[in-house]
Amino acid sequence: MAALSGFNWFLIIVCIVVALLMVVVAVYTLLHYQHPEDRNQAWWPKIVVVFSIWLSVCTVLFFPIDVTNRKSCSHEIPIDLCQFAIPATEIWYILVITNVVVTWFVIPFTMFYYEADRDYSIFRRIISGVVWVLGMLVVMGLLLGLMYYYIGFVTYDVIGLASGVVAFEETVDLRQCIPPSSNGTVVNLCDGTEVGTETTELYKGRVAFPVYLICINTIVGWLLFMLYGGVGLASFPVDLLRQFAGRPRKVITKSEYIRQAKQLGV
Repeated sequence: MAALSGFNWFLIIVCIVVALLMVVVAVYTLLHYQHPEDRNQAWWPKIVVVFSIWLSVCTVLFFPIDVTNRKSCSHEIPIDLCQFAIPATEIWYILVITNVVVTWFVIPFTMFYYEADRDYSIFRRIISGVVWVLGMLVVMGLLLGLMYYYIGFVTYDVIGLASGVVAFEETVDLRQCIPPSSNGTVVNLCDGTEVGTETTELYKGRVAFPVYLICINTIVGWLLFMLYGGVGLASFPVDLLRQFAGRPRKVITKSEYIRQAKQLGV
């Protein structure tokens, strides 16, 4: 059967425009908050910062794009028969796996590289950063491997329907289910939606390791977000109150301002 068209060219244009716009936003954010002494130097961490901001925002903004992409086809049409404009599943895998790589390899390497001894050569600092990152990844790999081996399963309830067996020629006009107690003849046809014809079972299966890794990374990210987000929301009004309490209480002259600025070395 040919795939039913649900193609939406507008979504492709939206994705391209949003991606380019997020690059502009990430670069502007970096330029706005960078220290004046960091201009025209330390290009690698700047690239990491811009890419990390872009990746984070694009991951969030892809949710509504995915929903719109799914609505290209009617809900009555099976997903397998739809021809979507965007391969959402593949893009989700790319986004979340890239998040994992950036979070657990690129950013730690950048931190270890710039925290290395300034007397080291560039090559030695790269080696030092790689060694520290590999050591961290080995420890995390062992931990994740043990967790995946022992608890890397998914369990959920499924409803199974039992059926009897009848001769093939008797199924031509069959429109209902066959009772499990059938002895080869279609008698007392049952309804599969009625209580008593189904059985509840617990299905347990091992998830794919990339999916498991993505889930762990997401859980850790949400926990850190709740921690730092909660601390930030709680401390923000306190910080505002302290700034208000420590505000200047009197106006000083320009000469006094210059004198105090010189004392502070400004």
